[in-house]
Amino acid sequence: YNFPGKFTATIPIAGALQYDGAELYAKSGVGDTVVWAFHGTADKTCNVEATRALVRSLSAVGSDITYTEVKGDSHGNIWIDAAEEVGIIDWLFSQTKHK
Repeated sequence: YNFPGKFTATIPIAGALQYDGAELYAKSGVGDTVVWAFHGTADKTCNVEATRALVRSLSAVGSDITYTEVKGDSHGNIWIDAAEEVGIIDWLFSQTKHK
């Protein structure tokens, strides 16, 4: 968010972005960064609605975003699901910057 354009791809996991910040985040220029976001529906630390808002905002500005929401997963467990996602490392390292 603070360095738009610096990173090619990102994998936010159970992010804590405030609802009203999602639109500003998407418009910051970070929309050029490819995103694969993860969140569990049973997360009591970071509300899943914040990630849903981020996905909507990034989609609205044409970002390349993939969203994996795991029903019943908690804040502590979603990290495991993201790390074990088949193909995620290949996906991450296959991304290239577009100029």
